[in-house]
Amino acid sequence: MKRSLRFLTIVACSVVLGCEREVAGPERVLGPGPLELQVATPNADDGALLLAVSGGPVDSVTSSEFEVTALEVAAGDYRVLIHGGSIARVWVLDRGTRSAYVASVAQAVSRSTYERRAIAGYAVIITAGR
Repeated sequence: MKRSLRFLTIVACSVVLGCEREVAGPERVLGPGPLELQVATPNADDGALLLAVSGGPVDSVTSSEFEVTALEVAAGDYRVLIHGGSIARVWVLDRGTRSAYVASVAQAVSRSTYERRAIAGYAVIITAGR
């Protein structure tokens, strides 16, 4: 009887200690750094995209591949013009607040004619960069 009780006590302690451990999952990225803006486009020949980005302060906007221009139109409300491509980095004070940021395509033009396009079918995905 004492053996069974001792065994059950050990099992119960193991279960309790096992429940206190943190569940493994993707690491939450905190602190200053970039948020990656990836644009899904229905067209193969976009010449420039005007993105609307809001949700908090932005320090700067960069791209390793394309020319980028950014303008703050109101507190926490930005317009980002990407020439010739569809990816940019928005540098923020805390990447842990990524879910507060929202981005959308406000305008798009063709590369060859600079004709404005309908923005239906465009989507902007925001992820925490490294």
